[in-house]
Amino acid sequence: MSGHLSGERGYSLRSRIGRNSHRVRPLLHQQILATFAEFDFDLLRMRTREGVAIAKAKGKLKGRGPKPSPARQAHLLKLHAAEEHTIADLAELFEVSRPTVYRVLERHRESATVHQESSSPAVSGSRSGRRPPRSSGKWKE
Repeated sequence: MSGHLSGERGYSLRSRIGRNSHRVRPLLHQQILATFAEFDFDLLRMRTREGVAIAKAKGKLKGRGPKPSPARQAHLLKLHAAEEHTIADLAELFEVSRPTVYRVLERHRESATVHQESSSPAVSGSRSGRRPPRSSGKWKE
């Protein structure tokens, strides 16, 4: 009875493993490769963190690029007020994205509104000519 499982059917242990081994081997191979890939990724992340820490310590890490300087923002606002350039033209001219141009214009509007509201006397019950806030897509009345 050597090499056979006990039981009435008489299957051999070798034949059962042999039949399923074509499914097990690729799975085992895939798991081993995934383990090595994960290990390699962890090493890469660790080295990157160490490199960033060293660069920060040496003062070499600059971070994000600067937004347009105040002088360039003023020039952008001046050109926009002249209404001779589109937003896309201004973005190309100042080498920034269109959203950056819109942010500069919005900041200017906000600062002008805050400056205007602080210099004018407050009128009770009024919102100084601004539109009412929106709620659920409809204007309040």
